[in-house]
Amino acid sequence: MLILLVTGCFNENDATVVAIYADPSSTIVKSGDMVYIDTKVTTLNNSLTNVTVSSFDPEHGKIEIHNINPGAKTYQDRITWEIPSMTGDTTLVEVQISATDDKGTYNDHKLKLKAIGGNTALLPERSGITLYSPLSDKPDAFSFTTLQPLHSSSESPDCDIVFLIPEETNETMPLVWGTKTDVVFCKANSLDYASATWSNLQVVFDSSLRHDTISDLQTDDTIIVGRETHTEDGDIILHTLGAIKIMAIYDEPGTLSDRIVFNLKTILK
Repeated sequence: MLILLVTGCFNENDATVVAIYADPSSTIVKSGDMVYIDTKVTTLNNSLTNVTVSSFDPEHGKIEIHNINPGAKTYQDRITWEIPSMTGDTTLVEVQISATDDKGTYNDHKLKLKAIGGNTALLPERSGITLYSPLSDKPDAFSFTTLQPLHSSSESPDCDIVFLIPEETNETMPLVWGTKTDVVFCKANSLDYASATWSNLQVVFDSSLRHDTISDLQTDDTIIVGRETHTEDGDIILHTLGAIKIMAIYDEPGTLSDRIVFNLKTILK
């Protein structure tokens, strides 16, 4: 969950008078998607006189999404709108939430979304990412926050991909991935990885069985990875992270050099 505490444009005494809390459904969106921001605005003065939400992008300029005069100390709403059509592969969309109260105190903040454009845009690729066996004392996990390998034994909360070690530990390279976060996997060997677009990744991911582990890893496997969020209403919100292509699996004598090498296609930076 992303929570934005919006500070003011006046003096220090005004900084905590009007506050805006925002929780977007996603910060990576696609042209035509219906997205929302759960928003709560509060003031320490008598009432809020105006709350506005607008978006800005280079193709469409400024678009007013929401404008209301609450007339109360607290305003809370789920603000929903459709991402307009984008011609570029990726476009930065800035969403500005502004609020004013009866004493003239004003606060605002800009929330940045990344909008994916046409369905034919090929995804950029990172190659040669190496995860070593957890018995090697080398980086054996992967983070989609940093897009870097790390040690699963670290205190980092970003171990999205980790190896699951069999109960009977030996020198064989483990071929099962799990996670310490909310990541889910699906094997998608029928996906044309070389021609992968963000749109077809999401279509395959949405229509496939997803699990928090992926087993029997093999060279040439294609694996789509994403996050799965369950709402209070029982709905599932999927956030596609990317597609992995396993290029090589090395199970050498001992454990120090056992490793899996993969390529990754994603729009994340």
